[in-house]
Amino acid sequence: MTSLIDYTYFTSGRLVITGLAGNDVINDSNIDEVEQFIAIYEKWALKRLFGTDLYAAFVTDMETVPVPSRWTPVIAMLLPDTTHKLSPLANLIYYGYIGDKQALLTAGQTVKVVAADSVTAGVPMLMTAIYNEAVDDLSDVYDYIAENSTLFPEWEGDAFAFAHINFLDI
Repeated sequence: MTSLIDYTYFTSGRLVITGLAGNDVINDSNIDEVEQFIAIYEKWALKRLFGTDLYAAFVTDMETVPVPSRWTPVIAMLLPDTTHKLSPLANLIYYGYIGDKQALLTAGQTVKVVAADSVTAGVPMLMTAIYNEAVDDLSDVYDYIAENSTLFPEWEGDAFAFAHINFLDI
């Protein structure tokens, strides 16, 4: 299945990823890396949201022309503003991508990269807000599917697999 979002969701606004647009040096390998991350993380998020059977039905239906109308409200909630590139999927992917980039895998362990004399500048609060917004929006999608379960016979009624986090990790 083709991803619902693409790298352009990360070229402006608060979800900007360096090296994709603007005054940055645009490098096709940066775009490829983000697109690969989207493909992996979007699939992960949708499987957690829909459950295995409904996710399989979603993938099949997304390749059908036209896409069955039962998915129209769901897609509208997953892609609420395509002009300004706002999406709970983009929030989740950004959270995962930036988290991934803040760690470095070494031969013995994963370490967090910290420059000499560096100071954290509110990133944990921003990342937490971005993630929690995604959780709220995906909860709405889950509720819609639950309320309209007759449209989604493949739905297993699994528990919602996302929860809020806080930047203090408590």
